[in-house]
Amino acid sequence: VIVYYNQTTGYLNLINSTTAVDRADTTVDITWSAPVQINIPYTGWYVSMFIETDGNSLTDDPIHLAAYDTVNADLRYIYLNSYTDTTPDSARVDAVNSVGIYSDIKVLNGVPYISYYNNSENGTRDSIKLAKFDGDPAVSVSDGASLDGLFTGDWDVMTVPVNTVPQGGLLKFLKVNLDFNLNGDPLLGYSADNLEYSVLLTE
Repeated sequence: VIVYYNQTTGYLNLINSTTAVDRADTTVDITWSAPVQINIPYTGWYVSMFIETDGNSLTDDPIHLAAYDTVNADLRYIYLNSYTDTTPDSARVDAVNSVGIYSDIKVLNGVPYISYYNNSENGTRDSIKLAKFDGDPAVSVSDGASLDGLFTGDWDVMTVPVNTVPQGGLLKFLKVNLDFNLNGDPLLGYSADNLEYSVLLTE
């Protein structure tokens, strides 16, 4: 599955391979589906994707996306119940000034987490952020913030402590990387004076 932003139309597109990908056989030609447009206008810059799979080919694999809404300068979350879903759910995660670039999305135990850059705090220690959804996206998806920047409480949004100032203004800064350690604590990596990481301890 590939998701990409079409700058001509201003929409995200999703395609999937229509033939099995066998990395042991490099002679097989991979064919692709027609693009499915995700109808959220001008949302798709800095897109990141996580496919949640249980290893069972008979069940759907939900797709989680994080992307930047260039109209409102917001971070947006998009949930598709499978690659054939043509009516995805969407939520505004954070809307405080200009937020949501350089995102990375991961899912732990069914819960989506998004790491991202707060461009309004560029050049300060407050530019790295993490959001965690407090609900179940398979049931319903809800906004974490209103357009005027007021938080709803449906997403936990936090500023991540850093050692030195993240260098989000430099071309080498391409993503706020996200993963988890063995305890399930979020682990964020980013470019600052050097390559740095922060671990957010959970209960």
